Amino acid sequence: MESSRLPIELCEAVMNAFREYYVSPWSGRLLVPRLDRPAQQALCACTLTCRAWSVRAQYLLWTFPILPNSLRLVHFNMAIRKSPNKAIIRGLMLASTNMAGELFMHSFPHLQHLLCFGIRFNRGPPLRLLRMRLPFFSTITTLALFDCTFESMRAMLDVVWACSNLTTLAIGNIKHEHDYEECDCCKAVVGTSEEVVGSEKPLPELLAGLMELTIRLDECEDPGRCAAYIWSVLPGMRNVLRFEYRAWRSRAWKPYILPVAK
Repeated sequence: MESSRLPIELCEAVMNAFREYYVSPWSGRLLVPRLDRPAQQALCACTLTCRAWSVRAQYLLWTFPILPNSLRLVHFNMAIRKSPNKAIIRGLMLASTNMAGELFMHSFPHLQHLLCFGIRFNRGPPLRLLRMRLPFFSTITTLALFDCTFESMRAMLDVVWACSNLTTLAIGNIKHEHDYEECDCCKAVVGTSEEVVGSEKPLPELLAGLMELTIRLDECEDPGRCAAYIWSVLPGMRNVLRFEYRAWRSRAWKPYILPVAK
C-alpha cells in the first residue's frame, strides 16, 4: 500500500496516543496502559497499513503486551518462542487466566511491570516454580495484583518474594480459596502468627503499603469463629483487614464485621 502523505512524525505521534497511560484508581500512583479494545485494534491495523507505520505500531504493541484471556496468552506464548521482540518488552498485563505457568518459564531481560487482574494462582502455576526465583521475575520492579485468587496469604507472598528487585507493590481485592473446615482453614490461610519464614520482617512490615485485605469465608453460615481467629493472630493488620462470607456458592458475598472491630 502507498505510504501516507502525512509526515511520519505526525503519524507516530497519533499511534503513541493509543498507548497512553493513566493513574490506576486502585493504588493512586500506579501507571497502567489503557485497556481500550479499539486502541489495540487500531495499532494492529497500523501494522498492516504500510511499512512506515508498521515499525512504530509493532514496537508499541510489543513494549507492553495486554493479554486479556487464556486464548490470547496461548497465542502470545507461541509467538515469543522464536521472536526477537522479547528484548523490547517492558511490561505485561495478564487477566482472567490460570495458565500463566508456561509464560513464567520465559525470560524477558527488560521486563519491569507485571499487572495481574483476575488471575487464579490457586490453580497454577505450582508454587514450587515461584519459589525457584525464576529469571522471569528477576527484573520486575512493579507488581500489581487485583482480583486475584490464592490458596492462602502465604501463597500470595510467594509471588511477591519471587520478584527480588520489587520497588512498587499494589494489591487490591485479593481472594483466598481453600478446602479446609472450621479453623483449620484459617491456620492454612494466615498461619499462627505474623512471623514469616525466611524473612526478618513480620507480615505487617512486608505489606506496609497494603490499603485493604479482604478475606472471604466461603460456604460459611457463621463466620465469627474464623474471623475472630484471624483477627487474633494478625494484630498488626487489623487496620486493613476486611471479611466477607456466604453460606452457599450461589449467594452473594456479605460483609462481616467482628464485634470487637465496631
